[in-house]
Amino acid sequence: MLPDFREAKETLERSFTRRISDQVKKRDPVLATIRTVRQHEGRRHVWSTDQGKEKSTGYQPTVAKIAISQHQTVEWTIADIARQADTIADQMIGQIVPNMFATLKETTEEVGNVVDAAGRPFSFELFLESIEKVHIDFDEVTGQPHLPTMFVGPKLADRIQTLLPEWDKNAEYKARFDALIAQKKVDWNDRESNRKLVD
Repeated sequence: MLPDFREAKETLERSFTRRISDQVKKRDPVLATIRTVRQHEGRRHVWSTDQGKEKSTGYQPTVAKIAISQHQTVEWTIADIARQADTIADQMIGQIVPNMFATLKETTEEVGNVVDAAGRPFSFELFLESIEKVHIDFDEVTGQPHLPTMFVGPKLADRIQTLLPEWDKNAEYKARFDALIAQKKVDWNDRESNRKLVD
C-alpha cells in the first residue's frame, strides 16, 4: 500500500486555496477594494437596507476548471502549481465581477438610486447628480469625506482626467461641490447620531 501523506496534502490544499483567494483580489482593482466576510454555514445572506427593509439572497456559485494529466504533475515545481492557481483566479474574476455589477444595477434600479444621462455627455452636472445619490462617510478625525470610487470605461476615464482640472479651476463649480459636501457632512452626522443612539 502506498503512503497517503494526508497532512502534506491538506497543507498543500490550504496553500493552493489561499493563493487563489489572494490572487482574485490582487488581480482585479474592483475586488481589491471590497472587504469580504466568510460565512461558514447557511445558504442565504440576509442584510438590512438603509430604509430598514430586510433583504436576502442566495449565493451564486463560481466555478473554475482546469484539466491536468498525471504525467504533467510529475515534474511540477511550486511555480507550476502557483500558475494553475492563478488560472483559476482569472476564471473566477471573469464570473464574479460581471455578477457583482449586475447585482448592483438591479439593486440601484430597485431603490431609484440611478442617474440616467439619457445620451448626454459626462459633465459637471451629471457628476454632482451622481454624488447627490450616494451616502458619503467622513473621517472622524480629519473630517475629510470618503468620496465614492467611480468605475468607468477607458474612454470616459480619459475624459474625466481631462475635465477634473478644469472643474477645479472653476470657482462656481468648486463652490457648488463644497456646498454639496457640506450637506453630506450634515447627513452623515445625523446618521452617526442615530446609529449611536441605536447601539
